Amino acid sequence: MGSQSEHLALHIIHSHGLSVLIKALNNESNETCLSCIIWALENLTKHSVEHVHNLNDSLVFAKLLRIYISSESSPDLKCRCLSFLRSTVDKCFNIQDIELLLYESPPEILLPALKQLCKILAQDVKARRVFVSTNGLKRVQALKPPAGSELSEAVTIINSYFPEDIVRFYSPRNLIS
Repeated sequence: MGSQSEHLALHIIHSHGLSVLIKALNNESNETCLSCIIWALENLTKHSVEHVHNLNDSLVFAKLLRIYISSESSPDLKCRCLSFLRSTVDKCFNIQDIELLLYESPPEILLPALKQLCKILAQDVKARRVFVSTNGLKRVQALKPPAGSELSEAVTIINSYFPEDIVRFYSPRNLIS
């Protein structure tokens, strides 16, 4: 139902349907059920920023990342996780939720997360302060993307939002000494 209309999706979200799905995601281990839960979450949150905002602080991104990188997850379940993350991250403006994807993410998840961080940091000075204080900038400096890649470009763009001395301070070379 939530996939058919923004209004229906919001109604389901505000009627605690989203919280029930998140609880089920955290408690379920059957892959078929997990796949259905992720599909339902994607359909509820695919419409707009307002829909995704309801996921804030729920750790859904971190849970789906763990499922995605697990060697025990089936290709179908991994595909469902990747689809959800790609369609949802670009509508998420909660910097802490996106930061969770900077750890252990493969490039296919890391790139959309970095691109969304570029959008957020470009327009929100407060978000930049939060990003530094929560060690997000430190984590970005620790990434080692291939030169000339889209990942490398995203890191360069993120770095451009901060003074050069701050970027140098958080680079791995300075953290070792």
